[in-house]
Amino acid sequence: MPTFDSPNGWHTSYVTKILCNRAVLGEFQPHRRVDGKRVPDGEPSRAYYPAIVDEALFYRAQLAKSERRISGKGRKGAAFTNLFSGLAACAYCRSPMKLENKGAGRKGGTYLVCDGALRKLGCPGIRWRYRDFETSFLAFVEEVDLDGLTNEAAESAKLRLASDIAAVKGELAQVEQLMEKTFAVLVTGGSIEFVTAKLKEQEARKAELLKRHHSYENEREQVVSRQDQTHRSKEEVRELIERVQREGAPEMFKLRARLASHLKVLVEHLFVAPLLVQPKEHKTIRHQKRDGRYFEVWLRNGPGRAVYPAIRDPLRYDEQVVVWDGKGGPPRVSLATAIDLSHVTPSRPN
Repeated sequence: MPTFDSPNGWHTSYVTKILCNRAVLGEFQPHRRVDGKRVPDGEPSRAYYPAIVDEALFYRAQLAKSERRISGKGRKGAAFTNLFSGLAACAYCRSPMKLENKGAGRKGGTYLVCDGALRKLGCPGIRWRYRDFETSFLAFVEEVDLDGLTNEAAESAKLRLASDIAAVKGELAQVEQLMEKTFAVLVTGGSIEFVTAKLKEQEARKAELLKRHHSYENEREQVVSRQDQTHRSKEEVRELIERVQREGAPEMFKLRARLASHLKVLVEHLFVAPLLVQPKEHKTIRHQKRDGRYFEVWLRNGPGRAVYPAIRDPLRYDEQVVVWDGKGGPPRVSLATAIDLSHVTPSRPN
């Protein structure tokens, strides 16, 4: 169906405005301006226009809209359903990827699908089951700190250590300033004995602070290394993902909201390609033809990665390509083909 004036199809927000307007029931509400604001002028005229929506259907739509507003804006639900809202885009046409609920049944469930396909703009309407996509993304994008997000104790430890390290650095800066002032006293003719005693005192304090700083850094590295997904077994990764996806678990909304915020900071671009056979004109991260559905993610301060998850097991991938555009040299590429998650991601370049 053609739009009134936009070549980009019907947007959900525009359709919503139309369906919430009583003009669809045939009513006309005259208005006038009061202090620059548009306000109703008198009672509406019924049957002014031909009705295009049944009145009972109109009120059912308003009820559904009000229930969604009461239970929480958007489609997040009690478990913050879509972690990639506003982040995932179609790899073929760059339209946003939307979450579509197909209801119950064998082919039911929630899926990621291109908004351009939903609006009949020519993009193939192939869907990727949301649970499978989320599982593969969390399993193979190793920079996602699942352990830190699901383990409040570890997260608290990292925050405490970051605070301790910042405090020690502040003390070290203060000691450096005192040492400079002490040297200045010597230059202006101060007592050598006094200056020497003060410098020894400050050197001892500096050595103690450096020792504490080194200790805090080591402790933080140990916490981070315990959370490093590249050293986890397949079962450990599966358990972490199950904790994120466990329906009805306490604090589920809070946990998934925190994870969604983490992804917004971590990910710069996320392109989703659900087709099993790629269009001829489409190029992947490797700039060569490769069939199989995949997702391509570029991190703000990290590598670009294309992952081709196995069709029947979202915790396996058929191929993964990691591109490093590191400073001072050309991109370095690591490949892994038909490798189980227990062997996990390609090694990082030095």
